[in-house]
Order: sequence, then structure tokens, then C-alpha cells
Amino acid sequence: MPKTIVVIGAGIGGLSVIEKLRALDVQGLGHRVVVIDEANSHTQGLSLPWIMRGWRTPENVAVTPSPKALDGVLRIGAAVAAVDPESRVVMLDTGEKLGYHALVVAAGARNNVGLLPGLTEAYESGSAVHFYEPAAARRAHHALDSFTEGRVVFLVTSTPYRCPVAPVEGALLAADLFSEAGIREQVAIDMYTPEPHPLVSAGPVVGAQMIDMLQTAGVGFHGNRAPTAIHPNERRILFADGVSEPFDLLVFVPPHEPALAVGDHRGWIPADHATLATQWPGVWALGDIASVAAPSGKLVPKAATFAKSQAAAVASQIIDHLGGTRTDSDHQFQGRGECFVEVGAHRSGLAHIDFFALPSPRLVMTEPSEELHERKQREEAEWIDRWRR
Repeated sequence: MPKTIVVIGAGIGGLSVIEKLRALDVQGLGHRVVVIDEANSHTQGLSLPWIMRGWRTPENVAVTPSPKALDGVLRIGAAVAAVDPESRVVMLDTGEKLGYHALVVAAGARNNVGLLPGLTEAYESGSAVHFYEPAAARRAHHALDSFTEGRVVFLVTSTPYRCPVAPVEGALLAADLFSEAGIREQVAIDMYTPEPHPLVSAGPVVGAQMIDMLQTAGVGFHGNRAPTAIHPNERRILFADGVSEPFDLLVFVPPHEPALAVGDHRGWIPADHATLATQWPGVWALGDIASVAAPSGKLVPKAATFAKSQAAAVASQIIDHLGGTRTDSDHQFQGRGECFVEVGAHRSGLAHIDFFALPSPRLVMTEPSEELHERKQREEAEWIDRWRR
């Protein structure tokens, strides 16, 4: 009898799992694949800073899988109300119940602006913006583009968060925008974060490189500063040390939370670092919703490059779990990836990451160039086109 594989989430992680399952001939093995997502499209994380900069619009970077691209896959446009891993049932907000033999949780992380007191009010008033979703990134562009003088603060509200390099990219792109407008000398830019340095998971050497890049662009960096509240009327950030800092425009990384609970578990979902298997039999978690500890003990960053490579391991494990055969039976997640670093002036750097290296993760940064920026554009377009076909 055919067995059912349910994938929750049709973002980069979920679609990558579907792609890898197809490569392993999941349909030829007689299995049924179902993907559940209430959204019709998603946006790659690498496109969001470009929307903020004004180089993209939400419409021209939306990844909207066509019926042909999902041929043979049942797509359900609904929200997941609950997952019962004991009964192996996914419950939808429509009241429908869907049983599974294998479940992939790729629901991602969601923004919750309300988790930091005062931030919602500042966001609604327009004195605070973010670029962690397409419409918000477009709004952030308008705020930056109309800014003429004063202090812009980039703020990491809490950890963990998606794409650890994004706050640095945002500050550098803002500096680039103001330089292009001829008002860079009229705008002060500072970055505050609860972390000791940017990209803390990659270690202090890489963090120092990031700080040097910020300082070269005239951006002040302030680490170990955890915000406790925003005072929207005074336009001030209150930090845990009791000190407050003023801003004229606040660009923040929203507080993140898991987009879905599994059973009684309400936090990030722990998953095996090699197989992405969870504590529940027949359930795998990958991408932003997963909490994956590397051999060094550090948590794998929430970034698309890792979600894509995790997908191959998950698909391989599922086929094995359902009793199929495959040629890569020992396939596991190796903790390797690449991440572009946008620095402005249509230049990008590229970080080569071996996150499972010991005694600590290893990251090598390639010098930013226009050629790498063009490569990033090609990769952006290739993913969009792959699902439009």
C-alpha cells in the first residue's frame, strides 16, 4: 500500500525536501507526498535586504510554485492547527485530519513584534521598521529612502534569529543608500545586539571581520546590549544594563518564535545533527524551526544554505524509513554551506562554512566583489525560475 509523506511548510526547506524525494524516485516507490502551507508563495532570505535597499520589489522575487512544478504532489492550502506525533496525525484549521507515515516539519520561524514591550507601538507609528518579511522590507525601504538626517539604529532584539549576517548587511546597505543619496555625512548609523559580536556562532575571528566591515562604512557596533523595551514616544531603546539610547529611525530584527508546535513541545524542535530526526518516530525537522547542535556544541544558524543541505539528508532518511532503496544510504547532513554577505555598491562577499569542524566551526570569507554579487543574483533567479516552470 502507498505510504503518505507529509511536509509542513512550502518554503526553501520544504520545497528542497520535495525536490530531493523526487530525485530518489519517491513516486516510483509508490509513496504519496503532501505539502501543507497556507501561503501561496515565499521569499528567499537573500532577497529581503535587496527589497530594503530598493533593488527588488516583493512581487518580482516571490517564489510561487506552479501546479506543474508540484506535479504529483498534493498541495493543501491551510494552516496546521496541531500535530499529534503519538497518533501520527496532522490537524488542519479546516477541521480536516491527515494521517502520515513520515512527517517533515519545515514550518520555519515567525516574527512576533509584540514580544519586546513598546516595539509594536513604534512599528505601528512608523518610527521602527524591519526587513524580515517582504512587505515590511518594502516599508523599511520607504523609511530609509525618505530619511534625511539623524540617527538610524539597527537593533537585534533577541536570539536566535534567521540569517545571522542580515543585520550587518542591513546596516551596510543603509550606509550605501545614504552615500548614493549624498547625505551619508548627515546620518549616524549604529548597530546594537545582545551578542558579543556579529555571527557569534562562527567565532570571534569572523566577528571581528564583520565589525571591521561596519566600522569601515562608518557604522558603530555595540555588542552585549540586550534590549528590554522600546519607548516609542521618546524614540529610545532601554537596555538590560539600565542605559537607554536614542534613535530617529529604528531598523530591528524582530523577535523570533517557532511557527508550529509538535505535540506538547512549544519551543524550537531539537533534531539530530546528522539525520535531522526528532524525538518522535517518523518525524524530521529542518530549517529555521529546528534546533541542531553541531559536534562542537554550537547551534547551527538558521539560514537557507543549511536548510537546503539538510533536505537531502531528510529525504534519504525518509526513503529508508519507509522501506525503500537508495544509492546514498549513508547520506547525512555535513554542516557545510555558503552564505553571501552584501556590503553595498553592488558587491557581495561569500562565506564558506564548515559548521561541524572541530574544535569550533570554520568560516572563510571571500573578498567582496561585483562578480559575487552577480552570482548571488543568478542563484536568486534560478530558485525562483525552478518553481515557476
